Amino acid sequence: MTSSAAENLISPAAADKLLSAHDGDVALLYICYERLGRADAEYAARVLCRTMVEIRAAEEKLRRMELMPEAPKAEAPAPVLPPPAPISDERPQYTSREIVGCTQDDSAFKDILDECAKLMGHQLGKSEMNTLLGIYRNLALPYEVMLMLLNYCADLNREKYHGQRRLSAYFIEREAYSWAQNEIITVEQADDFIRRAERRRTDSAKLAAAMGIYDRPLAKSERDYINKWLDMGFDEPEIMLAYDRTILQTNKLSFRYIDAILERWKKAGLTDIKAIEEKDPLKRAQRKAAPAANAQKQKIDMDALKQVLDKI
Repeated sequence: MTSSAAENLISPAAADKLLSAHDGDVALLYICYERLGRADAEYAARVLCRTMVEIRAAEEKLRRMELMPEAPKAEAPAPVLPPPAPISDERPQYTSREIVGCTQDDSAFKDILDECAKLMGHQLGKSEMNTLLGIYRNLALPYEVMLMLLNYCADLNREKYHGQRRLSAYFIEREAYSWAQNEIITVEQADDFIRRAERRRTDSAKLAAAMGIYDRPLAKSERDYINKWLDMGFDEPEIMLAYDRTILQTNKLSFRYIDAILERWKKAGLTDIKAIEEKDPLKRAQRKAAPAANAQKQKIDMDALKQVLDKI
């Protein structure tokens, strides 16, 4: 065996890890990167005819297996190939035989269907199974991420409709494509997204209650405003200060007016309640005007007192 041939062999340790993964995409990606001499997701997607979602998922598994290349091994550029196809917006249609065959041959997909049926509260029909199989094959989300997605959708649906509407396959599909487009493809990414979403829902509920919105859910535009303010870096104290000023100025709740106040503070670099109290231009103007107003009030009061004394 020549030295060149020996260099191209997969090491026994790497081979054992790849075999234990039971994932063809992971093995192909490892071979691709070893052959190329470096990690290049776009190149791999074109060569292996995989979506970027599938490549990123395989890369994450290689990292956990400690098989991802740490540094480039060669400086030669990758061959120029056509760009990879994006995730298709067309929803695939499967025959009953294909669906049944997938449930029999793929235990992971069968577990996903069982979990979904439990969350929906009924046996799945062909249309629902077709939608879930489309998500499973077209987006290629890992099994663990799919389970996290299903339970997240169930919680979100329950909160949005207050338990008055059952979870639907369409609801899951819409959220799944949103996850894929935002490259939420690993357990760690899904866990981080779910925790941030939960915190945002909690913060929104607290703000709604503080604003006196108890008897109805927030409208979409209202949720969008609150999410925008939280993304801008404001917390409850700053938002409620803007709310108080809005009520004083308009005698009503106006999300647009609150937004204008917060936009002004953000533009001035004021996102902390202490900084707003000290440096807000409007607050400074009010403090500056206060001595003159007090002097005027004192003068008026003295004039009134003189008139009373003259009458006595």
